[in-house]
Amino acid sequence: MKTSTQIVILILLINLMPYLVFEGFSQENKRPKIGLVLSGGGAKGFAHLGAIKVLEEAGIQVDVISGTSIGSIVGGFYAMGYPVEFIDSLVRHANWQYLLTDEINRNDMALYEKEIQDLYFFQLPFSEGKFSLPGGLIAGRNLLNFFTRYSFPVHNQEDFTQFPRPFACIAADAITGEVVVLDHGYFPDAIRASMSIPTLFDPVEMDGHLLVDGGLINNFPVQEAINLGADIIIGIDVQNPTFSTKDEILANPTRILTQAGNILRQPLFDKNLRLCDYYIRPDIAGFSSSSFQDVDTLIKRGEDAARKMLPVFKQLAESLNRISPPVISPKTKYPVDSILINHVIISGLNELEIEQFLSIIEVEEGHSYLIADISHKIDRAYQHILYQKIDYRLQENTEGEGYELIVKVLQNSTHGFNLGLHFDNYFNASVRMNVVYRNVTRRNGRLSFSGELGENHYFKAEYLKDNGYKPGLYGSLGYDRREWLLYNGKDVTTSLYTTRFCANLGVTAFFRGNGMFRVGFTPEFVNRKRNIGFDLLSDPNKQYYSYYGQFLVDTYTEGYYPRKGNRVFGSAKIITDNFYELEGGEPILQLILRYNTVIPINKKWNAGYGLYAGEILGTNPEAGYLNFSMGGFWDEYTSTNFPFFGLALMQETGYSLLATRLDLNYYPSFNNVIFLRTNVGKADSNFENIFNGDDYIGGLGLGYGYKSIFGPLEALITFSEENGLGFVLNLGYTL
Repeated sequence: MKTSTQIVILILLINLMPYLVFEGFSQENKRPKIGLVLSGGGAKGFAHLGAIKVLEEAGIQVDVISGTSIGSIVGGFYAMGYPVEFIDSLVRHANWQYLLTDEINRNDMALYEKEIQDLYFFQLPFSEGKFSLPGGLIAGRNLLNFFTRYSFPVHNQEDFTQFPRPFACIAADAITGEVVVLDHGYFPDAIRASMSIPTLFDPVEMDGHLLVDGGLINNFPVQEAINLGADIIIGIDVQNPTFSTKDEILANPTRILTQAGNILRQPLFDKNLRLCDYYIRPDIAGFSSSSFQDVDTLIKRGEDAARKMLPVFKQLAESLNRISPPVISPKTKYPVDSILINHVIISGLNELEIEQFLSIIEVEEGHSYLIADISHKIDRAYQHILYQKIDYRLQENTEGEGYELIVKVLQNSTHGFNLGLHFDNYFNASVRMNVVYRNVTRRNGRLSFSGELGENHYFKAEYLKDNGYKPGLYGSLGYDRREWLLYNGKDVTTSLYTTRFCANLGVTAFFRGNGMFRVGFTPEFVNRKRNIGFDLLSDPNKQYYSYYGQFLVDTYTEGYYPRKGNRVFGSAKIITDNFYELEGGEPILQLILRYNTVIPINKKWNAGYGLYAGEILGTNPEAGYLNFSMGGFWDEYTSTNFPFFGLALMQETGYSLLATRLDLNYYPSFNNVIFLRTNVGKADSNFENIFNGDDYIGGLGLGYGYKSIFGPLEALITFSEENGLGFVLNLGYTL
């Protein structure tokens, strides 16, 4: 009986312990502080947001925060004072596919850099004869710019313990292996360091440390929250579980690495877990660190896990409120008004390079800008591929109103080697190579050497001076070899190999990177050699001297399978063979138009329209070189050939050509597309005949495309009445 009474008393004491403890705090007029600890876990960390929503619903006032990796990002923005609803909206609407790469927004790139991106899958920078390898696959500049943009309210605050909620995050020293607690410094650099997964992201240098992801050592930093003054710890854990059987470990090759990391961290995790008063473990089964597309589901998983403990958290909140009312942390609002920039300070560049940088970002002292606009201007600064990293902050001017824009620039290796591959079942395999030298002859001068080795091949040296909208010098020397075809119906009757040497001298003006206008003079020396069929040419060797004007506008979001945008090319070219005549008569005027637009329907669908036109005014020249043709799926096999699904390459020819095209694209996932191409067109020797008669040709293509690391991998079936069914297999860019 005595033993039973003792047990009852012991149970009562255990249940009353929290109230007795809180009563002790009450006597000292001290309310216990709640510490929130957020683990790392990549995209699974979105579950933190759902759990925080439930904590707020229960009336829990978080006082201090610690986190690692994704926990440092969510926790850092919450510590800044942003409402959880704002952070929720931020992560749901962020373009994670873009943020988790160093990809430059294509519309911010110069046209000539778009060509590099569109044609070559492998790019290796070099400087002073040495190739430079990055510390990780991703420099993380898009993420850093994102962090910098939304951390504007704390740009002036380098002590994280002075945030509305005191904050610390965890990184690891890549040299010594020690844990580094980041509770001070420049906030965007701190959270960027905390999530720098080795070999994936470049490490971050801070305070004499080379920092990588803190989750390597301490992925659940409870003691750090206690050190910030927390009395009661609420921990949210989205780490991968430790596997307990061989079958679990061998189910996926990456699990071996995961298990090794878990084993190394387990002793410290167990210690931290014992210090945790309330532990929330969302159901993250089936999700990985890269499940950024599942943000909605993951937030809901965090909410579901915390809601199971809602009565417990409500009871905790009520107990704390009986001691004293909570001190409500101030809310931070993201500024929507423009701010005055009264001073721009740039380090890491010499005087000439500073002038160039300012001309690119177009931020002037004494003018006001939105924070989003400044962020976009920094993004745009990467378009010339001159800068590896741009740190910036907006510091309040202590001597008056406005802000100082303080920018620290780390230059890129200005030169690069680029490699591309192409294969199709018509021309077989080819290899493309390019070497580019940037910023030659003072600034914005660009020298490049390009070539393709295969059944058709070319070599080209090119110099370009980009003066923006002001004319800049353009010059090139080139050689190419192409096969030219003539048909009788669907049968090839004549095949000519054309070898061409070409020079180009002109001036070019650029508009924002999306537009270009060029005028110039081109001498061409052409040799044509019969392959099959009879020789139609009176003279296999020809020379042409041409005067041209052309323009290009390219606002495609991607070079291949764009989600939206336009690409328009127009050319007017006067062709002679002695500077003023052609074949003893008047010169001819060659007009070309290529117009394509892509219109989004929703996230999964878009539609495209194309118009291709060519016209020769004047005496018709010899066939096989200056006339127009259509056929094949190559976007620009030659300047005078237009793609046409259902026809073989160059199958229809004439001095006048008009074709239209309708596309429909479906994206089941980001890297996959199913597409339908339909086209109607006509080529004729007489312009008037283009609009007369009913002999227009129709064709279509139905295919599947995958964005591989080598470029698009495509398989498509084509059809036309002229040729019936056909099949095309393609790997790599066709431009």
